[in-house]
Order: sequence, then structure tokens, then C-alpha cells
Amino acid sequence: QVPGQIAAVAKARAKGFKTSMQATGLPPEWLRIHADDVFRSFDLVVLHRETLGQLPSMPGDMRAGLAELAAKMRAAGAHGPELALVTLGAEGAAAVTRDGAISEARALPVDVVDTTGAGDSFVGGFLAAWLNHCPLPQALHLACAAGSLQVTRFGAQELRPSASELIRLVGGSNVSTPALNRI
Repeated sequence: QVPGQIAAVAKARAKGFKTSMQATGLPPEWLRIHADDVFRSFDLVVLHRETLGQLPSMPGDMRAGLAELAAKMRAAGAHGPELALVTLGAEGAAAVTRDGAISEARALPVDVVDTTGAGDSFVGGFLAAWLNHCPLPQALHLACAAGSLQVTRFGAQELRPSASELIRLVGGSNVSTPALNRI
């Protein structure tokens, strides 16, 4: 939906909305050609390890790709997204802030049944926490827990873990509950 809606995103941002996009399902060539438009248009850009490598001038190595993404975020400054996330599958995820700082969170060790819906669960969990002012490292951990839970089921079965369940799964001691009480 991003190619057809990217022009409307500027209007949403002008009205004060935080905008986000997830690269899953985007035609690789479209993302390669329009990467600058994507980074200029959205507050949150969610990539996965495959789409990170599709961006212009990104190295194939994941660590080098994250470092290059951090440099791209710093260079864009206020003209780029506030945050870029990169899902790393069973390894977890990384977040790169506008100032180029990289945070990482591990996925939970689970028995994988099917990976369908893991990215959507990750993004939904992240947005629920982050948009309710949960600090970035905590929101990233909670999102990884949500994505990890999703893969324990076959297909995109409906799964709605509560904030308290996710907090328990990530070891609650590092999660600020006041922000999560609003979720």
C-alpha cells in the first residue's frame, strides 16, 4: 500500500499524525528506487534483513548494513524518519534512531511452528508500546516478544498478548509499567 499512499502521508504528517510503514511485500525494485522518498516521508520505517540489503549503497553484511543505516539516519537528521527498525528473524530486531544510535533486542527462544504474521505482530507490539511513550529499548523488547509468540502458532492465528503478559515474558524488571498501563 505504500506506493499508492505515499503522497497522502505528507498530509497526515501535516495534521500531526505519526506515520509508519513496513517494507514487507513492497516490490524490491520500488523500494530501491524510492528509498529516499520513504525515508523523507515516514516517522517510522520498518525494514527486515532482506529489505535492508535492497536499499541503495547498503552492504550485504547485516552489521555493516546497520552501520550504514545509522549513517544514513544521521545524515538525514530532521529530514528523515525519527526511527528505523530492522527485524532480524530469530535473532530479534535492531532500532536505529535519528542520531544514529543502534539498539538491539533478542527474540524469545521459542519453538517455531510458522513465521506467518511475525512481522505484523512485531510492528503492532512496537507501535502499541512506542506510541504510548514506552522507552525505545523496552518497546523493542516487547515487540520482539510479540513477534516471538506469533511464530508459536500455525498461520496468522489471532493472538492478542496483554502488555502484562509481554512484560512477564521479557523479564519485567527492565520495563516501565506506567507507560504500558495505557496500552
